[in-house]
Amino acid sequence: MRSSLSRLVVYGLVGLGVSSALAQVKIYWTATDGSGAYVVRANGDGSNPVNIVSGATNILGPNGLETANSLLYWPDQQLGAIKQANLDGTGVATFRLAQNPYDVFANAQQVYWTSQEYHYIDTQLTSGAGYLRLLASPNVDRPFAIEVIATNLYWSRVSGSGSVLRSDLNGGNIVTLIPNAYVYDLQVTSNYIYFCNNNYPSGIKRANLDGTGVTNLITDTFGIGLLNGVCVTADAIYWSALNDDNGGGIRRASLSGLNRTNLYNAPGGTAVRGVVVFSDVITAPASPRFTSTAIVSGLFSYTLQVDSGRTYRVETSGDLTNWTELTNFVSAGTSVTFTNVIPPGTTNLFFRARTP
Repeated sequence: MRSSLSRLVVYGLVGLGVSSALAQVKIYWTATDGSGAYVVRANGDGSNPVNIVSGATNILGPNGLETANSLLYWPDQQLGAIKQANLDGTGVATFRLAQNPYDVFANAQQVYWTSQEYHYIDTQLTSGAGYLRLLASPNVDRPFAIEVIATNLYWSRVSGSGSVLRSDLNGGNIVTLIPNAYVYDLQVTSNYIYFCNNNYPSGIKRANLDGTGVTNLITDTFGIGLLNGVCVTADAIYWSALNDDNGGGIRRASLSGLNRTNLYNAPGGTAVRGVVVFSDVITAPASPRFTSTAIVSGLFSYTLQVDSGRTYRVETSGDLTNWTELTNFVSAGTSVTFTNVIPPGTTNLFFRARTP
């Protein structure tokens, strides 16, 4: 923008916006207490926990938790459904009715879930089509945790002393990988199976993909208590403790099991269940833009196009080197208009708008 009044030159300079998106680790978990059930979101250090899904028609008896395609999925035993919601907790919907579902896994194409009471493993396309029962009794017995990677389906059985099993994606070629493991949750990476073993002594363990090389990472000598959920990232293990030496909550350790940290201690009477951890991508604020300007009677009026809810600054300079802030504000909408006095005798004046 360039306007003139006598020898006055006013430049509107597009602001210094952030050039790339930011990422921030977020932790999500399901929880129940005497008042109801919730999906909770917190920062990566466990701070600022917020119930983003609540209400008996939305969530009542959750267990596991999963994310895919910018959606959250959880099995709700009391509502008899696989539920879904946006990452901010809005848009709660029923993905599929299900009998007493316990755990859920989702990827870009499919959602899988288990029912320990009714002895089945089901799947459906994320579009809502293509429902299929993969396994049923007697081929599967009281399945709890479920995970899918590459061409294999992994799940845990909690009857007897428990075990971890694997099959093809169509339910064929079932093999027992890890016996004597009472597992409420597991995660399979490209190299290992991480699982919460609630057989005494309870703990978090790791095994090779064929079930060999079982290694104790975190044991009950740490007061780990009953384990409900586990989530493994590139550099850490997160888990939800139903009850431990601190009453229960969200915990973290290194991939070797060291450096245990209590991220969140749940209030008394709260049962923390499934947990997922990932990086939320935060959209960078758009650079503010001058969309209209006018100079009338020694006044400069202008409108800025901005993002709602962002912080911006307007600055002025006579030499493009030294800048003075005129105002800073948090935008309530997508445009804002200002009027500034042009000091008498001014010959050159530059304006710019920017994000902090």
